[in-house]
This record gives sequence, structure tokens and C-alpha cells, in this order.
Amino acid sequence: MADLSNILGGPWSPPTEKRVDAPEDQLKTAMVNAGLKPPETIYIDGKLHRFQSGTRGEVGHDKPGWYIAFADGVPAGRFGCWRSGFESSWKADIGRSLTPVQEMAQSRRLAEAKTQRDAEVKRSREVAADTCDLIWSSCVGASPEHPYLKRKGFEEEPGNVYVKETRGYLIIPMRIGSQLVGAQVISEDGEKKFLYGQRTKGAEFVFDNKGPHILTEGYATALSVRAAMKALKMRYTIHVCFSAQNLLNISQGLADCFIVADNDESQTGERMAKKSGKPFWMPPTVGQDFNDMHQAVGLFKASQELGKALRSTSRTS
Repeated sequence: MADLSNILGGPWSPPTEKRVDAPEDQLKTAMVNAGLKPPETIYIDGKLHRFQSGTRGEVGHDKPGWYIAFADGVPAGRFGCWRSGFESSWKADIGRSLTPVQEMAQSRRLAEAKTQRDAEVKRSREVAADTCDLIWSSCVGASPEHPYLKRKGFEEEPGNVYVKETRGYLIIPMRIGSQLVGAQVISEDGEKKFLYGQRTKGAEFVFDNKGPHILTEGYATALSVRAAMKALKMRYTIHVCFSAQNLLNISQGLADCFIVADNDESQTGERMAKKSGKPFWMPPTVGQDFNDMHQAVGLFKASQELGKALRSTSRTS
């Protein structure tokens, strides 16, 4: 008998198929790689599903994560986070190349997922905007005696700048241009929520329209910046962006702006500020935002440090 090993270049063994994870596990992995915390159970049924994605500020029933996945043919779909505006297509790996027919079917499913997602976003945003209008019209002006404002150091500061409250909750309006698109709701103990389905990308709260722009992540941080500007007799327009990602989104539309970022352990604020290409500053202590610094070292010292950064920027620009 002929020795086939010489012909084949070595001992022969039957080809093995590439091992691949189940589509549900592949979709979970894609979510993790995108920085989202996936739900425990994935349903590949062609329906839109929401989940708590592990993003900052997410509490209670707030579920900004979403996905749509189809099982017929080669599994495919889309997923993302409506709060940050991130979304991505997803295709399952079946361990081999797709046939032309399978590629066409997969492309069709991806298009269907996007259409379904767009329709859901439009409906949710309309409902959220209408809900916000109703809430806002029934609120009263916020009192500086509100427990959250007092805890943040604003007993003597009229911290209710254009802000209202109802049933113990502060209501911070979120606008894109002049359009009210939603609100951030802050409880007395500081728990923060957004209206379900509202638009957050590019949404902001602006006050003190007095000149160049200072961007902050949170409302309390903005109030501390406002107090610092008054102490320094400097005039700025102050923006509450509500998230580090939104610092990047909003700064892109402003030619003359300065970012006061949070010095969080994840370095998210710093990364977004650097990515914007705009001048920025953040408190020197890891884990602090400017309101934390204000309370830790006093308004005078915190103001002086921020003032130095602003003046340095104005000299070099």
C-alpha cells in the first residue's frame, strides 16, 4: 500500500469545522466589547428589547440599552444605547463564509432592524417630549431648601435657576435649541433619572448667557461653576451636558468653549474632553467633580484654581 503521508506532506486527518458560540452569546460579547452590560437573557425573535446597559446614571426602570435580532437564516440585527446615541449592526459568525443568497438575506434583516429601531425611537421621543411638557407645566419653582441643593452646598445660592420641582423631585429641563425634548429628574437623595425614551444626544440645559461657554456634566457641578464665576466676576454661558459623551457632542457646535470635566476613576470625562479638542480642566483629585472640590476645599480656593485655568486658556488662545 502506498504511503500517502509523503504525498499529503504529513499524517492526514479529516477537516474539522470551526467552533462558534451560540448567536445569543456572540451578541452578548459584541455588547460587552462596545462597553455595554448585556442582559442575562438574549431573545433572537425580531422584536425590540430594552435593558439596563450599565451606563452612568442608570437607575430603577430606566433601560437605555436596546437590541433587535433576527434568527431566520443567518442571525443578525442591531443594538445600542439610546442615552449615548451609540448603535451598531451585528452579524453572527456561523463558522463559514456566507453564500450570496445568505448575504442578501442578512442585509435585508439589518435594514429591517434599522427601520424598526427608527420607528420606535421616533415614537418614544414624541411621547417623552409630550410628557415633559405636561410635567413642566405643573411644576413650581425649585427652592434652595431642597435637600439635594442643600447637600450640594447651595443653601444661600438661588440654585433653582430655571429649574422646577414637584413632589420632592427637581426637574432639570433638557433642550436642543429651543425645543424641550426631556428632563433629568433628581430625587431628594440624589437619584437621577431621565424620561423614558427621550432624546439625550445633544440635549443640554443652558443658563447665564453672558459670553464664552463653559461645559459641565452635571447640574450641581454647573451651579458650583456659576458660583465661582460670580466670585471671580467673570462672565460665561454655562451648559449642563448631563454626560461625558454629551460634552463631546455639544462642544462640537461651539467655537469658543471650555470644558470643566469630572475627574472620575474611569477617566471618561478626561477622554471625552481630550477627544473634543477643546481646552479643558478638571479637579486634581481623582473621584471629584467641581462641586465635590467646591465642598472639599471651599468656594474661594476652588474658584481660584478654575480661574487660573480659564485665564491660562485665554492667554494661549
